[in-house]
Amino acid sequence: MGNSINVSIDMTPLMERLESLERRLERANSHNSAWDSRPPLMSVKQTAEFLGVSESQVYVLSRRKGFPCTKEIGGLKVTTHMLKIWVERHTEWVEDNTNFFSENAM
Repeated sequence: MGNSINVSIDMTPLMERLESLERRLERANSHNSAWDSRPPLMSVKQTAEFLGVSESQVYVLSRRKGFPCTKEIGGLKVTTHMLKIWVERHTEWVEDNTNFFSENAM
């Protein structure tokens, strides 16, 4: 009856981790709203600005198999919803070659 156990847990590391996850979620939501505000088709210039690369790099990307672009409607256009999927599938390349995921990108 007098057998009680007192347990003390330092919540600081857990709270720091939670705050870190909340910051990452806020950035992810920011990225989603940035996607949502884009037109369905982006020009080379819009795509370059959005990804944080040069326009010439967009032309290089357009020659890669699977890069979501079309020339059928007057010049090179990038399909926004497919670009999102492409970025998700090629995240390592995007992180290494663009500033898309940097804090100041959007």
